[in-house]
Amino acid sequence: MNTPSDEAKPSALNYLLQTCVDGQDGYQLASDSVKDSELKTTLASYAAQRVRFGQELKVFLDDIAEPPLEEPTLTGALHNGWINLKAIIKDGDELAILQECVRGETSAVERYRDAMSGNDVPQTAQSVVQRQAREIMDAHDQMELLSQRAQERVEPAESALVEDDPPPGNT
Repeated sequence: MNTPSDEAKPSALNYLLQTCVDGQDGYQLASDSVKDSELKTTLASYAAQRVRFGQELKVFLDDIAEPPLEEPTLTGALHNGWINLKAIIKDGDELAILQECVRGETSAVERYRDAMSGNDVPQTAQSVVQRQAREIMDAHDQMELLSQRAQERVEPAESALVEDDPPPGNT
């Protein structure tokens, strides 16, 4: 019986490809779960970005004759499950969805840093991987900004509800 530790660890390029698949799936699910058309478009554009990143990585995998691993990772599948669960429970709660996108991007940033910190990324792929890492960091920052804005919209609405409640005993 193979345990997860018995299985071969994917190469750095396949690790990043799986990260892109996770991001593509997560962003597509997030896009499908929100109602705001502008946010839906933004999230869908990040899903498309991850498709493009995956295609770029597959070229380098072909160059080294390594088959691409395009299945989502267990971590990514669990993360996407949380997005799905929160979207269902909260009926497309944009704040919860954006917070999950931030969490997913934090994971992607860490995975790219891990891949680049070793000497596992082929020299021919390093500039592309570095560019992708920068763009993922930009997406992370954008998701944080959108999440903060959504939080600011929620907080005034919550405080207005509290202010509208009559004081106890004055009914």
